[in-house]
Amino acid sequence: MVDVRDGRSFRSVGEGGVGGLAWAVGVCSVVLTAWVLGAGWLAAGVLGLPAGLWIILGVLGGRWLINGPLLDQGVESVRRSSEDQPPRIGVVLAGATERVASVAERVLDAAAPDGENTGGTPGEAFRRPLRIGVAADADTQHALERTSGALPADFVPVRGPQTLDGPFWRSTGLDGIIEQAERGGPLRLHIAVRDGKPAAWRDWASPLPRSYAGLFPIRFDPERVTLADVQWSADESVELVRATAEVAALLGRHPARLGRTDRWRGRPPLALLLGTRMVSDPALDAAMANLLAVLEAAGPEAAGAPMMRALASYLALPACGLEPGARGAAARLIGRLDAPEGETLLRASAAAFASGRDVLGYDLLLTGHQHIARGGSHDDGETLEFALSDIAFNREGGEVFGRVAAGIAFATALVEPERVPYVLDDLRDEIASAPWLQSNPDEQEGLLRVIEALSQPGLRAAA
Repeated sequence: MVDVRDGRSFRSVGEGGVGGLAWAVGVCSVVLTAWVLGAGWLAAGVLGLPAGLWIILGVLGGRWLINGPLLDQGVESVRRSSEDQPPRIGVVLAGATERVASVAERVLDAAAPDGENTGGTPGEAFRRPLRIGVAADADTQHALERTSGALPADFVPVRGPQTLDGPFWRSTGLDGIIEQAERGGPLRLHIAVRDGKPAAWRDWASPLPRSYAGLFPIRFDPERVTLADVQWSADESVELVRATAEVAALLGRHPARLGRTDRWRGRPPLALLLGTRMVSDPALDAAMANLLAVLEAAGPEAAGAPMMRALASYLALPACGLEPGARGAAARLIGRLDAPEGETLLRASAAAFASGRDVLGYDLLLTGHQHIARGGSHDDGETLEFALSDIAFNREGGEVFGRVAAGIAFATALVEPERVPYVLDDLRDEIASAPWLQSNPDEQEGLLRVIEALSQPGLRAAA
């Protein structure tokens, strides 16, 4: 084994020297003196910060690297080297380069505007291909490349076990990785995640925690997607994997998950609906329309819960870019494919109402209500309070009716059966007195029909 005393002597290079405060004061003094003596360019803006400040940050950051983390990389390389093989300078330099890149990225992102409020150019993903790693055999990669998709995508082979952390995603510039340990086993799509910028949904294979706010999520970008049964011999399975990978990887470019340096790596953020944090991008519309077409062709046997959860969440968005006819057809497809839980059906019902398919909307709404009520879970009334507030303080609009109706069905499904009649009476009173409904009698009448349908003894018995 290597004597780690070499590591300790390497570490001692930076010890006993000038303190950090003295360095900071000295560098600031030099820069300030130069500016006073006429170096006006130090006040010029570079990436939103004065050039002089960049010099100060660079010097202090370099000193921190040399005296701390950079030396730790060198110590680690010494410890890992064998006695007859000196430490490779490449290992030390690689670690140093990664540390410098990490620091530079944090500085640049701090100088950039808040990513959550800064969307990209609509449709930019058509010009900047998705980069998806494939940690599987070569046949899998070739099958994905041969299959057409809605967006341009580069499939890159990834060999060996990987630690999917910030440095990995930063160094590769990938949007995601398709991983399958053995052919015929479960397949996982891992989507790039930055430190401090988490995904909105852990895994589409599992539903969101049950809550009123989670019924219509503004964001549904996943950290990963687990697909249980993928038969690579079937063309529809390959198409389904590619379509799902495109949607998931594209949603990984949500502005809330990216920094300025991601754009430089070829990962431009999706466009946002003006004045909101909601994605409205033609690239997402195209990817979702493709997923819809693939699901419809694959049939109930191949269609999985993860894809239906993602599709229903998209359909329920006010920013959904599908034409009303296609949106209604998609909602009908979710009902026909036996959605995994009631919330998915309620999202589809809101989309059906928004597309003018009222009969379909009521059918999906009542079926979703029954799914949730059969689960036997009840809350302490908080969900009902949200529903009552939604009725009282909402505003009219083409998307509002379906979402309020679905909220009523969701809240009443979580009420104990013996309390349902009293709760429905409270809801009737709120609907009758809500100002926005008094000026929209058709929507008021529609919500009262929802209350009457939910009050039917046969519906409650079936639940």
